[in-house]
Amino acid sequence: RSAPPVCPAALSPGDHIGVRVSAVGGAAGTGQESSARGQGRRARPRGRGMQRCATARAGGRGVLRAARLSPRVVKRSGEGAGRVGVGASDGLTATGLHHVGVLCKDVKASLDFYEGVLGLARNDDRPDDRLPYDGAWLWVGSGMIHLMQLPNPDPTEGRPDHGGRDRHAAFGVQSVDPLAERLKANGVPYTMSKSGRAAVFFRDPDGNAYEFMQV
Repeated sequence: RSAPPVCPAALSPGDHIGVRVSAVGGAAGTGQESSARGQGRRARPRGRGMQRCATARAGGRGVLRAARLSPRVVKRSGEGAGRVGVGASDGLTATGLHHVGVLCKDVKASLDFYEGVLGLARNDDRPDDRLPYDGAWLWVGSGMIHLMQLPNPDPTEGRPDHGGRDRHAAFGVQSVDPLAERLKANGVPYTMSKSGRAAVFFRDPDGNAYEFMQV
């Protein structure tokens, strides 16, 4: 099986923002461990079956190496609840989150934020010329964000200041500090997790909320 994609990003050599997408059922490892404890089973060590994110160096420029998602899932209810398995009896097997689709007014303006501020790399292998609207794909670990230039049916005004109280997509990073510094330097408002976790919440120029949590 081929290795997951390597995602270049505009990071300084001192930055460490290795991105890991949470597996189905919550943050990677969390659902499996809690369910295993509930059944008296030995908890599966965190990070096992999943490659830990590593930040490589290439020409003095930071490189995000995607984490490999484990296909293992946890049954949460009914017969065999809490059992860690490789898929449902009908053959449906979840392998992870592929992408999150977000709406934007102007793809070019959005790319200034996602590439320039967040340092995400564009996936040019997924052209949008087959779709009836403009768009772009950006790598976040082994998953992607799909920007879609379409009218937004949701109100953008009056949304909560804290993105954790709104619809949001969550991604894992090795450290939230470099991201917080990037947001602050570019005048992007952000809030920290209200639960005390190392997690940063912010919105893109179109009001789409994100959480980047330290894992």
